[in-house]
Amino acid sequence: MTDWIIFRLEHRAATTDWIIFRLVHRATMTDWIIFRLVHRVATTDWIILRLVHRASMTDWIIFGLVHRASTTDWIIQTRIPRFNDGLDYIQTSTPRNNDGLDHFQTGAPRYNDGLDHSD
Repeated sequence: MTDWIIFRLEHRAATTDWIIFRLVHRATMTDWIIFRLVHRVATTDWIILRLVHRASMTDWIIFGLVHRASTTDWIIQTRIPRFNDGLDYIQTSTPRNNDGLDHFQTGAPRYNDGLDHSD
């Protein structure tokens, strides 16, 4: 299932930085915190500087998250786990949506209530 809920999204004034404080994967109820989501100006590249899995507090740095033009696919160019626990949370953190919606493309949810209405 590629359904996600964004509970809180804040835009840092006068920057292209976003903070997603809680991102929940509905099927597994996996809980994520994205502390800084940065849009590279005039590109479709995003940088996630810190991605934290809440249950284990495993910390990830994703240096390049690139949106492929005209698709809903994302490429993770570099990923580095901060803890070597043998787990790979990235597999569930960036879905390839087939619903025609991509909530990371603009850095904001489709509606202003913080929920994913792709159902």
